[in-house]
Amino acid sequence: MDREKFLTRGKSGGKWVVGYYAAFRDGEENFVHVIFTQGCRIDSCGADKRFRKVDAAVEEVEPETVGRFSGIFDREGRRIFGGDFIEAEKPGSERKELMAVFESGGLFVAMDKTAEFTVLGEIGSERIEVVGNIYDDGKLLKEFNESGGGR
Repeated sequence: MDREKFLTRGKSGGKWVVGYYAAFRDGEENFVHVIFTQGCRIDSCGADKRFRKVDAAVEEVEPETVGRFSGIFDREGRRIFGGDFIEAEKPGSERKELMAVFESGGLFVAMDKTAEFTVLGEIGSERIEVVGNIYDDGKLLKEFNESGGGR
């Protein structure tokens, strides 16, 4: 079940949290985006139809920062999430490249600066190192974009 974990930034304090992501309708129009960091029980069907937390370790999060765990670890044993920047040697190459990790239809891919995609699982954990993410690392994002990444 670890594969279903997500990494996201919490709204209170801006720290990164790992857990199980959900979005609940709060009233008619709005959604509340949360991450469950421990086992919990929720009640989302109260008489007033509003989301309530009950016996839960829940934190409201910034939905634009949600990244799903790929199921793959880097060579240091760190989880790789959608939105991470990695340095990796693609299969058949000895050269490390800066790549961004994305999820598309349940498949995790790493995109290099030339917009070439490689399936993340084909690279091999021992050839990957997480070096940052697209949300916190403006310098890496700028370097990636200026060199043609995301064409």
